[in-house]
Amino acid sequence: MRTYTQSLEFLDRCPPATAEVYRYWAAKRAGKLMPRRADIDPMALKTYLPSLMLVDVVDPPDEFRYRLVGTLLCRARGYDPTGKPVFETFFGKGIGRERSEIQTLYRLVRDTCQPVFAWDSVTVPDPRLRDLGALLMPLSRDADNKVAMVMGYIHFERV
Repeated sequence: MRTYTQSLEFLDRCPPATAEVYRYWAAKRAGKLMPRRADIDPMALKTYLPSLMLVDVVDPPDEFRYRLVGTLLCRARGYDPTGKPVFETFFGKGIGRERSEIQTLYRLVRDTCQPVFAWDSVTVPDPRLRDLGALLMPLSRDADNKVAMVMGYIHFERV
């Protein structure tokens, strides 16, 4: 099982780039529970775009679908999962990862409207990359405090 937390203590152990992405997300909340998708400026995250993904929360509420997947995330997987369901194409599928582990993380973000940081490493098909943790953050479509998207950032170290 992936080790995860919703405590901000993750900022003490995550890579600096992950902390930067979190701080950007937190600043965009502007006192709200979460920022809207429209509050996120991709150009402000230009450095991190290869490791970012946007995931739609689809009705019925237990489906999540990749809307946009950064180039480094695609390279790490060996393919582009854009448009595909998360639970069918997640990292680790076929190499010991359980669907229920991934469901737990995405459901937690959706149900609590709070970020989740998972810090144990996941083996990816590209042997030159090592996963140093995944941050999943909720985004709303408007001011209704309902999670419409999950913005994810996975930090990779080149080995």
